[in-house]
Amino acid sequence: SQQVLRLEGPELARDMEGAHFLFCNDYEYGLISKKTGWDLPEMLKHVKVLVVTRGKDGANLYTDGQECFIPTVPEREIVDPTGVGDAFRGGFLTGYARGWDWTLCGEVGSLAAVYCLECQGPQTHTYTREEFVTRFRKHFDDGGRLDELMRES
Repeated sequence: SQQVLRLEGPELARDMEGAHFLFCNDYEYGLISKKTGWDLPEMLKHVKVLVVTRGKDGANLYTDGQECFIPTVPEREIVDPTGVGDAFRGGFLTGYARGWDWTLCGEVGSLAAVYCLECQGPQTHTYTREEFVTRFRKHFDDGGRLDELMRES
């Protein structure tokens, strides 16, 4: 999604063809739609999973006729938004690699993103697995699935 500004519609369409995931924010989604002429159903003919992050308004995941809303985690303070999208993707893909459902993947991504938002710079945030799971469970119900992270400590 970081190349959306410099690419033209045909290039975007070519590069999206057959992609498993497309993560973009709502602004990037609008640009992709405008440049390609594709609406949501058309995009989903070319990309298996589309995740659109919407800042404080959460994110939406679209795949196989499903839509999943992913809420945000309340931040303790907003310090710097740089890298928040990358942190979201990292958390989301961590869950995906473990075979977790879309909702849980999104919630893990949401918490990873807020940790980044609360620090200066995109790579200065830190947390232990225990801190992550404890904070996660204040906002979401993982049904014990995050215990897997704790066993790996």
